[in-house]
Amino acid sequence: MEAEQALAEIKRYEAEFAAILSRFKRGRDGIWIGEGDDPKLRQYVREIIDLFHELFGKNNYSQQISDEFNNGITNYTGSPSYKSVENIVSVVRAVLTRLNRNPGLLLHKVNSPDTANTGPINEVLELCHRFHEVARQLTHRREKRPTLEINDEYDAQDLLHALLRIRFDDIRAEEWTPSYGGGSSRMDFLLKEHSVVVEAKMSRKGLGAKEVSDQLIIDVSRYREHANCKILVCFVYDPPGLIKNARGVERDLERLSGNGLEVRCLIRP
Repeated sequence: MEAEQALAEIKRYEAEFAAILSRFKRGRDGIWIGEGDDPKLRQYVREIIDLFHELFGKNNYSQQISDEFNNGITNYTGSPSYKSVENIVSVVRAVLTRLNRNPGLLLHKVNSPDTANTGPINEVLELCHRFHEVARQLTHRREKRPTLEINDEYDAQDLLHALLRIRFDDIRAEEWTPSYGGGSSRMDFLLKEHSVVVEAKMSRKGLGAKEVSDQLIIDVSRYREHANCKILVCFVYDPPGLIKNARGVERDLERLSGNGLEVRCLIRP
C-alpha cells in the first residue's frame, strides 16, 4: 500500500467513525448508538486495527482502539457507548495529527522493509501499556505472601525498571539531563543503544493533569539538549483516575515533538 493511499484510508475511517458518532440517539433514558451502526462500528474497529498493524507493525494505537471499544460495551446492553466511539475518533485523529506533522514517517513505514528502529519504542510502549495489569496481578499472591504494592512514584519506577529488563540489557538509570532554567535533573531510564528515554510518573493528590503536564513540558525541554535522546516516552501511572482527560493530555504532549525529538505519552490505566 502506497503512503498516499494509506493516509486516505485512515481519513476515511475517521469520517466513518465521526458519522456513527453523529447518529447516536438521545432521549430521556440516555444516549444509544444509531440503528444499524453497531455492526458497522464493530467492522470498522476490526479493519482499522488491522490497517494500523499493517502500516506500523505492533503499535499502541491499535491497542488503544481495542481497549476503548471493549470498555464501551461493558454495560448491561452490550451496546457501544457514545464515549467509547468518541475516544476511538480521538485516537484516529491523533494518528492523523502525527502523520501530518511528520509526513515522512508514514512513507518510511510503508515503503521500507527495515523496521528495526521501530521495534524498541513499540516494546517500551507495550510494557507501559501492560503495566497496570502486572501491578494488579502482583497484589494477588498465594498464601498471602508479601508483594510489591505501587503506593508512590518510586514503586512505579522500580516495577517499570524490572519490566524493561525483560526486553533490554543496557538500562541506564538516573543519568543527569542537561541544565535547563538554571537546574538539571536525573532522567529515569536511558536506553542508550536505542536513543530512548523513559520518564515514569505517578499521579497523586496535588499531582493531577496540570501538574503532570507542567513537569513533562520541562522534561521535554531538557531532553532536546541530550545527545542520547531521540525518543522520549512519558509514562504516567494514574490508578486513582485523577487525570480526567487522559487522551487529551497525551495528544497535547505528543504535539511537543520536533527539533530532533519525538515525544510519546501514555497515561494508564
